[in-house]
Amino acid sequence: MQFTTTANRTAPPSADEAEITRNRIVAARNALAEKLAWMQVPPVSGAECVQALVKEGFTVQFVSPAYAMLKRADAIIRVPLAEVLLPDVLATCARHAQMGPSQFMALLDP
Repeated sequence: MQFTTTANRTAPPSADEAEITRNRIVAARNALAEKLAWMQVPPVSGAECVQALVKEGFTVQFVSPAYAMLKRADAIIRVPLAEVLLPDVLATCARHAQMGPSQFMALLDP
């Protein structure tokens, strides 16, 4: 049997701590929802990503065998020219372009 003493009892969280915890939970939930949304996007190559971004108003500034640099007035994006981009990489490119998964999917060629 374990006895509880005042030394090992924890105080309830303050209102500020509770608000911080709530904010962290909401942020984690939103991040998970965004990640799941990007998992719904079909596999996309680096070249297809570049084509979609050009449709969104970006211009190709530089192309190497490994990546392409695209520029618009408000952003510069480096897109790896891989056969298939990982969902996290694709999400990062689109986030820099201020686009969500549905906006990006609408730009892909059918």
